[in-house]
Amino acid sequence: MAGTDRLLTPSPTDELLARLADPQIARAVSTLLDNADVLAFLAVGLDGILSRGEVIADSLADGISELRGAAGAAGPLVDPGTVRVLSRLAGALTEGLAAAEARPSGPVGALALLRALKDEEVARGLGFLIQVARVLGRQISTP
Repeated sequence: MAGTDRLLTPSPTDELLARLADPQIARAVSTLLDNADVLAFLAVGLDGILSRGEVIADSLADGISELRGAAGAAGPLVDPGTVRVLSRLAGALTEGLAAAEARPSGPVGALALLRALKDEEVARGLGFLIQVARVLGRQISTP
């Protein structure tokens, strides 16, 4: 009877083929495959940021401390808005590092990365980074 049960139980391949028959799943897999190079780049970059998160956070905190010290000693040399943004960024890096250390595996696989992109907070953060990249690119191209 055990051999019959094995024959009636769908194999992982059968289950995968059944899921791929769903048009929504097929479109999602197709999108993943179309963007595999981007997803790989994001995964490598995210891994690099997470592995060096403590160093990055410490460097930002040191830089902010130096900016605050210079501004306090020599008057308002730095725009308060810039210091405020850098302070928020340093706080986010520190909090993000703690969260990454608490869950070191992070998103596993391309589907997990795509699900993370649907998170409102992740979308806001990426939107901020994209806007910063646009402005930085504009400033770099302007002599």
